[in-house]
Amino acid sequence: MKTQVQISIPTASGSTVSDNAFLDRDTGEVFLSAAFEKQLQDLGVDLKSVTANVLVDGATLVASVYKPQVAPGALWVDVSTLGREEAPTARHFGWKYKPLSKSQKSLLVGWLQSISVAATGGAVVFVHNASSWDQSELVDLFSLVFAAVVTFFIAAGIGKGE
Repeated sequence: MKTQVQISIPTASGSTVSDNAFLDRDTGEVFLSAAFEKQLQDLGVDLKSVTANVLVDGATLVASVYKPQVAPGALWVDVSTLGREEAPTARHFGWKYKPLSKSQKSLLVGWLQSISVAATGGAVVFVHNASSWDQSELVDLFSLVFAAVVTFFIAAGIGKGE
């Protein structure tokens, strides 16, 4: 089954040339259009020694040069990883989780406590300045009190008495 994909190939000058190509999901062959091959030849890109990035279903795969069984003028992509339904994790995005240091925790707790104090102060000022109590004032007051309580307990949970 052939799928249209986006392919990006770096040139010798440091720029990147992109175009649409077709990927054979069974063999992993990436077929370039004749116009794109001509453009690459004009730019001096040798398809026998190029490494390209192929965007397939939101995943970027590296297309290497020919394998002996690949059709002439085609690149090859390892399609064994395609089609797996995995939930994205931090590892997929290149993120590495590091636990917060003691000073980072202290700063975060202080920031959350500041938000809690500000929300409490806002609620107190709101109560003293309210001339009438209708539904919208009660919702506003509840939102401030809720924000104060939630941020206080989050800060207490992160700090754990430190």
